[in-house]
Amino acid sequence: MRQAKIGYRNPKGGLTPNAKIVRANRGFNPSNLNIGKQQPSSRNVFQYLQVLPSATTQTKQYFENVSQSPFPFANINDNKFNAGESLAVERMFLTMMIVDNVSGAITGLKDFDYSPITEKFYCSLLNVYVDNNRVIKDLSVTSFKGQFNYTAKFAALAVGQPTVGAFFTETTSHCVYELDDVLVIPEQIVFTATLQLPSYPAAAFGASLLYIGLFFEGLGALVSPKHNF
Repeated sequence: MRQAKIGYRNPKGGLTPNAKIVRANRGFNPSNLNIGKQQPSSRNVFQYLQVLPSATTQTKQYFENVSQSPFPFANINDNKFNAGESLAVERMFLTMMIVDNVSGAITGLKDFDYSPITEKFYCSLLNVYVDNNRVIKDLSVTSFKGQFNYTAKFAALAVGQPTVGAFFTETTSHCVYELDDVLVIPEQIVFTATLQLPSYPAAAFGASLLYIGLFFEGLGALVSPKHNF
């Protein structure tokens, strides 16, 4: 009896992220027979872009000019992976970075639930492109919000108030969106994303600067030193 390759299919019968990395890369480059022999790794890529108050909608272009965003505003300097590298995107999330407009120091990292003003950002629309083909179309960021996120996990925290000796319960949730199927970004293929934001007429953080970061996260393939490309 023929045995299935280990890790090739998940318990539901579908292809695992690493198997999809192999299939997608061979689709773009059929001569690449070593992609399945690369080092698997957990990986994410991100970029933060500044968002200014606006009375109308605005669209931010992610990863297109990522070389102009040094760390800590991005962790990559090109919007395509090197030969032998790939990413199977399993999760996406958005965060807000607060930066002092004088010193440039990071003063906070928040999610959109921070205030009624920033909660409006859940009304945004996300599009993702791989090789100039739209692979995620007008995805409402409302699906990232805990109450409407089918993969969100809620936790009740007991928070103490030392001055009165009382405790109260605070419910928190994560706003990480898990994709229904992994999205593979193959080696040496350009990827970008757009985030259409609703009007943002008032500054939520006073004179501080607001940056919104988009993260792609999942199983990555890194070059194995034993295999050349």
